[in-house]
Amino acid sequence: MKTPALLLALLLTTACASSDGFVGNEVENCQPGSDIELSAGAGEASVFPDGRVIVMVEVANNSDHTFTVESVRVDPASRDEHQRYEVQGGSRAFDREIAEAEDALFEVPVTVRTRDTIDRGVRQGGVTAAVQVAVTVKLTDGNSARCQFVIPMRF
Repeated sequence: MKTPALLLALLLTTACASSDGFVGNEVENCQPGSDIELSAGAGEASVFPDGRVIVMVEVANNSDHTFTVESVRVDPASRDEHQRYEVQGGSRAFDREIAEAEDALFEVPVTVRTRDTIDRGVRQGGVTAAVQVAVTVKLTDGNSARCQFVIPMRF
């Protein structure tokens, strides 16, 4: 019984000892100042009547070296069936280099659909809702960053 507990403690200690913020090639420290800093949002012009939404993802390079973004993916943050809106994720390949102390903006199309049968197929016009998404940025060196966001959208 002690062996599994010791193994778990060792794994947690090793994961927390990462000097660059990467654990298993993925960083989830989404605080400002992280080596890879992410932010996401959608403007009113990015929400279309058919449910398509362009999510804008900003990637800031706070590290001491240049890196290349291979792809950006936006997925639902949870599969909660009680949420009014359902996000159908999307991704795009980019192969875009970001120098240290620079940032870049990426557009990722997703689809947001209502779960309410009354609202289906009807443009709501003026309803603001918060949609929870998880954004994953994959780098060409095999590392990635994943952060969750609540994005207000006007339908």
